[in-house]
Amino acid sequence: MFSPRSAVVRRAVLLTAVILLSMSCQTVREVTNLNDVQFRIDRVADARLAGIQLSGIQTYEDFGAADVAQLTSALAQGRLPLSFTLFVEAENPPLNSVDARLTKMDWTLLLEDQETIAGAFDRRCAFRRERRRTCR
Repeated sequence: MFSPRSAVVRRAVLLTAVILLSMSCQTVREVTNLNDVQFRIDRVADARLAGIQLSGIQTYEDFGAADVAQLTSALAQGRLPLSFTLFVEAENPPLNSVDARLTKMDWTLLLEDQETIAGAFDRRCAFRRERRRTCR
């Protein structure tokens, strides 16, 4: 026969299993709901070309002598690194029954159908139902 104590332990284990299963189903639904989330580029910030801040550059005349020297050096080395922070806005539509969650995403930027750069987004970002959110 089972003792009252073992019955309590069994109930606690069963309750824990139900809670964990419920939480994992919620997580799966949140990741699956990303299929319905609409993404768009919001803005670009902190753009740098070969280490030169581009925020105040409108024409080539805005480059100073040190900037031109730095660009020339980078070109001579065959390297012209471009870095920036891209802000992506996402809208989770009302038809999603739960929030959507992005945990990681590989991306590739195409310009005129040509791959230019690629990277990985490795931050967690949650998108509430019927709301917009910007992640970077």
